[in-house]
Amino acid sequence: MLLEHLLPVDGPSSRLLYLWLFSKGTRWENHEKPSWDSPFGKGGLKQWLEQNQALSYHAKQIKCLNWFLDREKTIGASDAESYFENILPLEIHILERKQEDGLDVQQELARLREIRDGKLVKEIPPDLLPDKPRGKM
Repeated sequence: MLLEHLLPVDGPSSRLLYLWLFSKGTRWENHEKPSWDSPFGKGGLKQWLEQNQALSYHAKQIKCLNWFLDREKTIGASDAESYFENILPLEIHILERKQEDGLDVQQELARLREIRDGKLVKEIPPDLLPDKPRGKM
C-alpha cells in the first residue's frame, strides 16, 4: 500500500503508525490516534500525489511524518514514557529521512538520539507534558 511507503515502517517505531488505537494526552483524556485520520485531506491520495509530484520520495515521507507528528504534539504526552514512545521516535524518523534526502541534520539527530537513549526527561518540551506529572519519572 502506498501509505506504508509514505509513512515508513522500520524497526520498533513501526508501532507508532499501526498498532496504537488510543493515546492519553496531556489532560489524561483518551484521544484517537492520528493514524485514523489522513494526511491526504478530502481530495484523497490521488490529489495529494498530484499536488506533491515535485517532491522527492523522502520529501513526501517527511511531509506525511510531519503531519503525523503535529497531531501527536496536539494530543501531547500523558507522561515522560508516552513522549519517548509516541513523539520522540517520530522526530528522529523525520530527521533520518531528511538526512537521507541530503540535509545536514546530524547534530540535531545526535541530540535527539541522546535524549532517547538516556531517557532524558528534563529535555522533554514542557508544553507536551501535563501540568502536574503523575507517577514516578
